[in-house]
Amino acid sequence: MTINRTVRTLAAVGVLALVPAGLAACSGGQSVEEACSVAQDNMTEAMGDMSELSSMMSSQDVDGITSLLGDINDALDKSADEITNEEVSAAFEKFHTEYSSLTTAITEAAEDPMNADVESLTNAQSSITEASADLTELCG
Repeated sequence: MTINRTVRTLAAVGVLALVPAGLAACSGGQSVEEACSVAQDNMTEAMGDMSELSSMMSSQDVDGITSLLGDINDALDKSADEITNEEVSAAFEKFHTEYSSLTTAITEAAEDPMNADVESLTNAQSSITEASADLTELCG
């Protein structure tokens, strides 16, 4: 049962690692293209070494997980402040909201893996995947 929860948690984390790649097609000046570029640049910087998150999850390094997820959230906040294109801003805000839900689910699972809310993790993963796809479609 714990392995299943760990696998789901790591799968959710894997979705986060794909976001910068999905935004890679974005470039240009502050229209949709520039707004996408701002999002991509900040997310790429924030994602840094996502492999660390897997090892933190395995070792139940709750402080490390919380810190890394907080750094990513800070980058999302920074991007949200810098994105002025309304269309991209709406899509990005949806992603940011779903990221917050996923962060909460992952943090709770890391704190108490034996009682992890698998449904919450699954729902958060599904929601962020959809929000990421919408953002990628807009920026791609």
